[in-house]
Amino acid sequence: MFKKFIPDAYYKSLSKVDPNAYKAKGYKIAVFDFDNTLASHGSRESSDYANQQIEKWQNSGFIVAIISNAKQDRADDLAKDLPIDIIGNAKKPGITAFEKVQAMYKVSKAEMLYFGDQIFTDVWAANNYGIEVVLLDPLNKEEPFYIQVKRFLEKIVKILTKKNEYFDDIIA
Repeated sequence: MFKKFIPDAYYKSLSKVDPNAYKAKGYKIAVFDFDNTLASHGSRESSDYANQQIEKWQNSGFIVAIISNAKQDRADDLAKDLPIDIIGNAKKPGITAFEKVQAMYKVSKAEMLYFGDQIFTDVWAANNYGIEVVLLDPLNKEEPFYIQVKRFLEKIVKILTKKNEYFDDIIA
């Protein structure tokens, strides 16, 4: 019942993830959500943390891109600060943005990784598309009310699926 909501790995933050371990498994592109994965929810500009994480993955030989549900004008603002492609208005858990990234970079699904902080958008979308997904804890607890409601439901899903502790079934 909950299969679409189960990530392949779960980390406290992107800073805890070793890109070289994934590179050794044959992954070529790391695709990130933006809000609360790389910067605070609603940011219109990049953060030092986002820049450091993107650089870390690029230095490990990864192609890096962002898929965000942010409106396109905010995604365009972010693109001014970041040296990577950003697809806004992704409509996750839909898969159209994932198809665009795959076509842009001519990679297979088996070479794609997705990182995000929400089960009901990020994890669900990546699972719908058939790629590996890494769930991360949100960077910031200050979020709109509707996301706070989803966070409560996410806790229930994590408990029911016994996936409430950090794990990595991709590189294990």
